[in-house]
Amino acid sequence: MEDRKLQGLFGHPGGKSRYVDFLTPILPPHRVFIEPFVGSGALFFAKPKAPVNVLNDADPQIAAVFKNFSCPTLKRCLSRRVSRKLVEDAIGRFKKGSTHACDVLIAKKFTHNSAGLNPSRLKIDASQGRPAAPTILRNCDSYVEKLLGARILSTDYSDVVRRYDAKDSLTFMDPPYWGVDNTKYAFCGMTRHGRDRGGRPCEVTPEAVCGLARRAKGKVLITYNDHPQVRKACAGLVVRRIHYVYTSSQRQGQPAQDVGGLVIANFRLPKRLTRRSARA
Repeated sequence: MEDRKLQGLFGHPGGKSRYVDFLTPILPPHRVFIEPFVGSGALFFAKPKAPVNVLNDADPQIAAVFKNFSCPTLKRCLSRRVSRKLVEDAIGRFKKGSTHACDVLIAKKFTHNSAGLNPSRLKIDASQGRPAAPTILRNCDSYVEKLLGARILSTDYSDVVRRYDAKDSLTFMDPPYWGVDNTKYAFCGMTRHGRDRGGRPCEVTPEAVCGLARRAKGKVLITYNDHPQVRKACAGLVVRRIHYVYTSSQRQGQPAQDVGGLVIANFRLPKRLTRRSARA
């Protein structure tokens, strides 16, 4: 089967769907691909498949989607027509910890982060009466082919990097944004003393992430928000800034935002990253 470029499985807070066109042209050759914060898998599904793939997410619900991805199961539930009841029921099960792929995919698609969702604010009018996930339905066999043989984990990101890092590996890290105050989901760095909004110790620091890149045997590519602490922690690595226009159904009636972020690597990058950057 042809190794096709695919979209990520769902919208994800901080997801890299808009970065993909910047990143795929600069990926160095590799035999092992490691993604410790896989999220929706935007880069994994867009790039050519490596001989060995290691996908990790600390969220067991997300890891379960990758591990249990099955076309017969997904086609039965994702082909159902969208209704408020369908979406609210999926979100309810998701919030109770469901690891069924359909519940997670539907909840993520319509909320980006359903854990704190107020069901009365759901906006599904544009999707009413349509299949819940037409892109996945059309390309289901290709998604299965991409995932075939991948090692799916749900553990600490640093353990994954240390275990699978090798001279012929490429590790792509898309850690939680640093210093972002967003009430919809807890990002590290929002409070003092290195704790997240729930009071749990925060271990995904820019210092830790970029420290792994410095010590790695293989190539490491990182995407981060442009924050002074990130730039300080990653000093000495190759840092480039990229720009893209951000729009969201959550911001209806508001103008698109010209935003951007950092691409950080322990290998050479072009001086300016564009959607057609040639590998340096």
